[in-house]
Amino acid sequence: MATSKPAVTNEAIKALAQNLASMSGEDAVRAWLEGIKLEEHFDVVISLGYTSIEAITNTDDEQQKMITGELKLPLGPKKRFLRAIALLKEARDAPTDEPPASAD
Repeated sequence: MATSKPAVTNEAIKALAQNLASMSGEDAVRAWLEGIKLEEHFDVVISLGYTSIEAITNTDDEQQKMITGELKLPLGPKKRFLRAIALLKEARDAPTDEPPASAD
């Protein structure tokens, strides 16, 4: 009997996005995929050239469709992958609490 993975909530993905800020490159990609329960696809994501979270968040809809096609994701994991990218982009684009630097 196969064991199912626990659900990945939007809140968990948002928290993960914040934690990824302290990581870079392939380590961040691996941690992100682990966080969304798709770690078994790490090698394929990297082989497609997506070696950083920045590269993943800069993808457009067509590129995301290509990635999920290469990963051969069933509908549920595909939706989770795409939702996780959208939430990463949202976190990237969210205003920061830091005041703008003064022009002294």
